[in-house]
Amino acid sequence: MTPADAEEYTQALGQVVAGSWRQIALGQRLGVPQALNLTVKDWVTQRLGGYVRVSVEERKAAVLELRHNDLTLRDIGAVLGVDPMTVLHDLRPVENSTRTPTPQQVADLEEAQARSREIDRLRLAQPEQFAGDEIRSVLTFAFDEFDKWVRHAQPIGKTTPKEWAVLNERCVAVTAFIRRMCEATRIDSHRTDAGEAAQRGHQAAP
Repeated sequence: MTPADAEEYTQALGQVVAGSWRQIALGQRLGVPQALNLTVKDWVTQRLGGYVRVSVEERKAAVLELRHNDLTLRDIGAVLGVDPMTVLHDLRPVENSTRTPTPQQVADLEEAQARSREIDRLRLAQPEQFAGDEIRSVLTFAFDEFDKWVRHAQPIGKTTPKEWAVLNERCVAVTAFIRRMCEATRIDSHRTDAGEAAQRGHQAAP
């Protein structure tokens, strides 16, 4: 094979691989993951071999295309294998961009920014109601990234024993926090169930 033939094949294959997210989006629209009783993410990671990494610019273009198909931020994130907040950031205008956004892109951007401002306002006004969800979202994303990359980790890395020790201490603290949250959630759930049962009993009483 000549270098020119090899380059042609490489570019063609790159186009196919880079556009794999379109096939994932099609599968999502057809209901393939749901039919297999899987989330989109689980379908991709467990049955399709995982997400294909793309450049930032390619991802932003994919975000806009999927947004034009009326997908939510969460659905777009599931198709591309990124966090919904990353999708939100990609919808924001790129500084010093030479491309003029279309009216639909502007409308999508304004809608996303309005939702972001509303979330920020509520977060500041009622932080106790958002803290748990925010922490869970961050930890979920971190664990998802861990699952994605841990298989590539070498037995001996550049991280020093001291740095690993610090991470270990933080993991212990996170584990303790999650246990406390699980216990608090369990107690609140039991209280809610007990309150509903009492209410039903009161309504049933003659």
